[in-house]
Amino acid sequence: MTRSCCKTSSPIAAPKIGFFPRTVIRTHEYPWFATRMADCAQQKILDVGAGVCCLPFWLADRGAVVTTVDKHSSLRNSQPRDTWNEWGFLDYGAIDPRITSHNIDFGTFDPGHCYDMIYSVSVIEHMPATVRRAVITRIGLLLRPGGRLLLSLDLCPGSTDLWNMNEGQLVDADNHGTLAEIRSELAAAGLSLGSESNLCGMPLSRTDVAYLTATKSA
Repeated sequence: MTRSCCKTSSPIAAPKIGFFPRTVIRTHEYPWFATRMADCAQQKILDVGAGVCCLPFWLADRGAVVTTVDKHSSLRNSQPRDTWNEWGFLDYGAIDPRITSHNIDFGTFDPGHCYDMIYSVSVIEHMPATVRRAVITRIGLLLRPGGRLLLSLDLCPGSTDLWNMNEGQLVDADNHGTLAEIRSELAAAGLSLGSESNLCGMPLSRTDVAYLTATKSA
């Protein structure tokens, strides 16, 4: 499949990253997140599993204080940009000093403060279920009371089962999880579900996608 020719909302994102995403469903996900984070000036925002994405640049342009965390071992900054894809660790701060990036396991990430907003674009469903639950618990601890969480999740087509592949590898043979389990895990982390919607049957996409918003209980 060729790379998508979608345009981002930010005119500087493509020159900074050097490519458009191969995954066609990002053409729907990125605008969904951007619409819900547009009023972000001075807010502390955390991207969990950022990979290589236009959204941190877009948020920084709008005055947000952006932090990214991704433990991937492929270090994109040291590689030719024509070899990049969405997977890998990008030190956004090396490109845009307004952004701080950490190449560490999210379970060990301790910034010493809480965030106004945390988001993750189709990441946590690619983790083994045990890791995903720990990540959701950690998100609950890092959000300030009243803070918002925005998630998109790849789903097995025509179902509410979470996609159980990670870079072509099976992560859980059984009991990987469903949207119902995500709701329960959010509640256990002190997060109240705000909205939920699904996008099904997008042409050229191997998955459906679910969108969830949640708020940290006071």
